[in-house]
Amino acid sequence: NPYCSVDPAPASEVTSVAELKNTLLDENAALFERYKAMFALRNLRTKEAVLALSAGLKCGSALYRHEIAFVLGQLQHEDSVPYLKESLEDCAENE
Repeated sequence: NPYCSVDPAPASEVTSVAELKNTLLDENAALFERYKAMFALRNLRTKEAVLALSAGLKCGSALYRHEIAFVLGQLQHEDSVPYLKESLEDCAENE
């Protein structure tokens, strides 16, 4: 990966943002597959990938939302800022 990080799953070989987004947001899919989609989207480094990842900030698991926020931080893409800001301003988020 371009971030020299040790990721808990390899990036998916799928390159379709729509397909990766579907996997990312599928709360019935295996967590490992969702992580693979998350890292593949991060590695694409496109606006479309950033927007797909940002949609994951609405997923049910706080830990999963944290991981998505982390990869959005790695990307440092300006299109993620409104979504990260909204997440930070959410009073229902704890710590």
